[in-house]
Amino acid sequence: MGKYDDFISLDISGMSSDERQFGKRKRIDRLKIPAGESKVIRFLRGPRDPKFYIVRKQHWGIPIGMGKTPPLPCNYSHFEEPCFFCQVVNDYYNAGDPRKQDLARRMKASASVMSNVIDVDDPFNEDGTPKVQIYQYSWRLFSDIRSYFQNPEYGDLTHPLTGRNFKISANVVSSSGDKSWTRYDVQVGASPKELVVPEALDHLYDLDAEFPVKHWSYEQQEQIFEGLLDPKGSPGQPSLTGKTPATKQIAAPDPLDVEDEFEPASKKVVQEEVVEEKDDWDEVLSDDESPAEPEDDVLKKLDELKKLAKGGK
Repeated sequence: MGKYDDFISLDISGMSSDERQFGKRKRIDRLKIPAGESKVIRFLRGPRDPKFYIVRKQHWGIPIGMGKTPPLPCNYSHFEEPCFFCQVVNDYYNAGDPRKQDLARRMKASASVMSNVIDVDDPFNEDGTPKVQIYQYSWRLFSDIRSYFQNPEYGDLTHPLTGRNFKISANVVSSSGDKSWTRYDVQVGASPKELVVPEALDHLYDLDAEFPVKHWSYEQQEQIFEGLLDPKGSPGQPSLTGKTPATKQIAAPDPLDVEDEFEPASKKVVQEEVVEEKDDWDEVLSDDESPAEPEDDVLKKLDELKKLAKGGK
């Protein structure tokens, strides 16, 4: 027997497995709808998935804690248990101090909804694979979309054979200086359409895996707020720091043989939209978006609010 006769073969498959588990994950492809534009999309779900979306409710504008504090889950909404951030928001709203009320508005938890979608007019990647994207949208827009799903007249709007496409339009309704107000209008196709790329159902993102919910206890949330716990670590292995809080930083081919027809649009549209006669849309449902404040102004205000939240003047 030779010295290396029992030398086993290299397990190449193990490399692929390790890459999937530990390697750098591919960048999430997100659907963006710029102001003044619209997209026709199809909401997707797997054959065994009972829902086409997930919801995450998070506290965003936490001005105290470690640098670049990420949005943090609301314990009350996700785990039905006391939430320190909700308590702070409630206390500040009722404090009678406009500065604290401003901080409370920034910290108030807001819900986002995520869905797998495909852009009907751009359904393929450069390599020919289905271009599945994640669409993240507001709870108010979800409420409009949900009203169509709850209407028995439309049936299952995600079904690959009998579902329908949606048209989402982003309209700037007014602006002032650097601020602008965007309204998102949603319309559903007037007739069922087959899914433009059926293979897309084999390329769906695992939404729960892409958007995991970390569970921070009430005490840990308080430590995060006070700058004693880094929320970028693991809840099970917290990293305690000194008591001085860090500064908060803000940081294909034509997919359809026949074009969609949509039911008539309502007169709610601010600017008249030129629609070809062959297009027919359902009524418009709208979601108004609050104006975005310039980042420099936000940072200045947060510097003041941090001092206030710590008991300064």
